[in-house]
Amino acid sequence: MLSQRNAELIELLDRAGGLDAVSVAERLSINDRAARFVLGRLSRDGLAESVRPFPSLRGLWIPTPLGLREAVGRDNISPPSISTSSYTHQRAAGRVGALLDGAGLSWRSERIVRREQRDAAREGDAAAARRYSLRLPGRKTSHLPDLLVWPDGSDHAIAVEIELSSKTDRRLADILSGYALDLDIAGVVYLCGGPHPDRIQSALTRANRTARAALITAPLDAVDAAWITERFAGSPPAIAAELDATRQESPAPQLSL
Repeated sequence: MLSQRNAELIELLDRAGGLDAVSVAERLSINDRAARFVLGRLSRDGLAESVRPFPSLRGLWIPTPLGLREAVGRDNISPPSISTSSYTHQRAAGRVGALLDGAGLSWRSERIVRREQRDAAREGDAAAARRYSLRLPGRKTSHLPDLLVWPDGSDHAIAVEIELSSKTDRRLADILSGYALDLDIAGVVYLCGGPHPDRIQSALTRANRTARAALITAPLDAVDAAWITERFAGSPPAIAAELDATRQESPAPQLSL
């Protein structure tokens, strides 16, 4: 019989879209060796597996179809897909999701939002099937945030984007314009990483001069459990006030660390 702790861990692997052992250790408040032992047991039982697109880098742990049936109770969903192109981004986004989870916050990954949208579409709820999909000016496609989080006491979601490489100013402006117009999302926090996070933050600042979204940027490597708790926990959460302060400002300020 699947224990409650293991069921919750498998569900977290599904919700996050894949986690490395370090993120699992952080979430369970255990050391890396203990996390690898727990994950190894799940693997031997056929409930989780490690995907390693790059043999020299850490694997990302995902639930198997059996694990999803046992922990989530659904046969009609597929395990997360990890590729060479998605690995680095997923590793970062998964860790942030696990930190949000560890802080006891309500959150969803893009994977879960898409699943909920599909469920809503099957039930004929057109509004719910489109919720949180940003309409981009002049484009037929929409955009979903990497993560959505509902801080303590908040009815509106805050989007979290993991940005590891530079996009064109036009592309960023289109996405930020979508955030500025979306009534379900109170603002967006861009966590910038990769080799040149400062350049990404500068590009976001330029793009937001016309978009005027409620925007905060911060370096990804500054994010840990204390950072998440300080900004997203509490009632009202500090992040809500900081986003409100940027709503009418252009350019948007960077988050002080």
